[in-house]
Amino acid sequence: MQPRGHSLPLEYHRILLDDFTRVDFYDRAIRALVRPGDVVLDVGTGSGLLALLAARRGARVHAVESMPVARIAAALAARNGLADRIIVHERDLVEMEPVEPVDLILGEFIGRFLVDDRMLDAVEAAGRWLKPGGRCCPSSVTLRLAPVGNIPVPPIDLWRTPLLGLDLSPAVPWAVWGTSSTELPGGALLADPADWHRWITPGPPPPFAGEVRFRIGRRARFSGVLGFFEADLAPGIRLSSGPGATTHWGQVLFHAPPLALEPGDELVVHLEMLTSEDLDFRWSVTQLRCGTEVDAFSAQTGALVSMPQPTPLPPSGAGAELAAIARDSDRRGDLDAAITGFEAATRALTPADDAAAPAIWEDLALAYRRAGRPRDAVRAA
Repeated sequence: MQPRGHSLPLEYHRILLDDFTRVDFYDRAIRALVRPGDVVLDVGTGSGLLALLAARRGARVHAVESMPVARIAAALAARNGLADRIIVHERDLVEMEPVEPVDLILGEFIGRFLVDDRMLDAVEAAGRWLKPGGRCCPSSVTLRLAPVGNIPVPPIDLWRTPLLGLDLSPAVPWAVWGTSSTELPGGALLADPADWHRWITPGPPPPFAGEVRFRIGRRARFSGVLGFFEADLAPGIRLSSGPGATTHWGQVLFHAPPLALEPGDELVVHLEMLTSEDLDFRWSVTQLRCGTEVDAFSAQTGALVSMPQPTPLPPSGAGAELAAIARDSDRRGDLDAAITGFEAATRALTPADDAAAPAIWEDLALAYRRAGRPRDAVRAA
């Protein structure tokens, strides 16, 4: 039977070792938690770094890894004079019987949004090894969500923007029904993050379904919902992958169509993980203003066949008329409406509109530039 685990090249493990934030936080946690004589279980040891750090503190370590990288972990233990303190088990921890009770369960079993590392069942199985009163590092992992706005979303924006006069927008609904990796600064958040779920390790994982609410404090163009984790490694040592953190994880962005938000608006976000096998998610966003629904949206990964049909194009010959409406929106200072209008105008152009087309494209490019979208401005120009 094929063992479960990350059958990934050594480059993947190099990236983990090259993440100084990750390495530093775990090193500090191990220094705080490991005492000479402790017995430690390293869950998914990979190349063995955490096992090496724990053994160097005087622990005896069972390093369990289901993939062949376990042999590199054993070689590193031998080279660093720690082979007598580290026993490497090339086994599937879920199917492995405990060898002996341990004082500490140790592991970096966290994906970008926790679940995408697919190690939750291994951590739960590790609980069978733990002595009464034993410890776990991390002791808990909190998943957090926050709305973000006024940021580019390349997987969507590419399809929204005409290319050499060609309309790519029919692909937008497919792009919106998805997620992407991102690394955002703290200023991109439209409200303080909210806790979605907290997993107390090594117990059973939470249901990964729930609702959070956000009060918006400024006018913004909503771009999606950001997900990240905060892991309590040891007392006073909390590792975060949130906005502004420099890690290999980054954050996950749950896409959404743009919503024009006003100060005081409320966003109600429901997110649930449908399957742990394929890591499919379903999410919805409802925009409330003074308690009344203004807009709503829902999406689901892995379900393209059930997606809504793209919005039909405006009739041919309507380009000049749509451009006039967009220019009126621009004069009123409604930049989002102006961009939407100019985009619709370019889609409606026909050869009969060749004389008016350059000015419409120029207006769209200038609107993109004022909105802080220089790449789109270049594509439109």
